[in-house]
Amino acid sequence: MFQNVVAIGPGEDFDDAIEAALDQCDVTLAVIGPRWLVTTGSDGEHRLADPDDYVRRELAAALVHGHQVIPVLVGGATMPAPAALPSELRPLAQRQAVSLRDETWHADVNRLVEALIGTVPTKRSRRLLAVAALSWRW
Repeated sequence: MFQNVVAIGPGEDFDDAIEAALDQCDVTLAVIGPRWLVTTGSDGEHRLADPDDYVRRELAAALVHGHQVIPVLVGGATMPAPAALPSELRPLAQRQAVSLRDETWHADVNRLVEALIGTVPTKRSRRLLAVAALSWRW
């Protein structure tokens, strides 16, 4: 499992680290909370509207990379409409999402894990990696 805040060391180039992680990943999980589209930075601007925002950059790179990207909805979130997303993230809106609900958490997570295991190519090890949990305050 790759998570940028843990896996990228001090002084490492962010874009190089993300590209290296994507080269090793089979699946990217885009964890989306109910405030994902409206979360703002310290400047008061929507973070997802900023082309330099790390979540936007990671997710755009994952979508371009061509492997499976799974939206994971948490906290009662719903899938964003394509028009609400920056152009390079619009393909995310066409992906089938998985919901993780508090009241059925264990069963939902088990279904997600089973789906993930089924996506790992058999010629590779059963190691499953994902790039960053892409959510802010859910």
